[in-house]
Amino acid sequence: MKRKQKYKEGDLFVVPLLDGTTATGIIARMTKRRGAKGILGYFFDQSPEELLEIEKSGKLSFKSAVFICRFGDLGLHEESWTVSGSLKNWNPDDWPVPEFCHQDALSGKWGKRLYSEELEHLTKDFIPITEEEASTMPQDGFSGADAVIIKLTKLLRE
Repeated sequence: MKRKQKYKEGDLFVVPLLDGTTATGIIARMTKRRGAKGILGYFFDQSPEELLEIEKSGKLSFKSAVFICRFGDLGLHEESWTVSGSLKNWNPDDWPVPEFCHQDALSGKWGKRLYSEELEHLTKDFIPITEEEASTMPQDGFSGADAVIIKLTKLLRE
């Protein structure tokens, strides 16, 4: 019987993109519940080996991520996304849960949403912000593996 791939906060994983290239993600947070996991990931256009070298230099930061999102663990669970190592100096405080932007479907107004460290719930209601502020924040939502692959391919290759 095949063992399931294990993964934890601080792990690096490779995401195959639609054009045959790859991106690398870092698991910053995972929900604590049993079964399917919700994950907060930071994504980069470097290989895991390059990210580990950048970490050694002390210059790896969440600020250099090209994409940040909350997503399901299906790609990791089914092993189409492979874990390829862990950050040696993993500290969750260095990889914060960001504020996410959200546009109300009815009013069109922008707001920000704040999540708990465990990603289990919103800590505040919709907080109004400008569209300009929203453009500097990751988009709120929960993506499946395919949506993450499509978004990363567009961001990194077009």
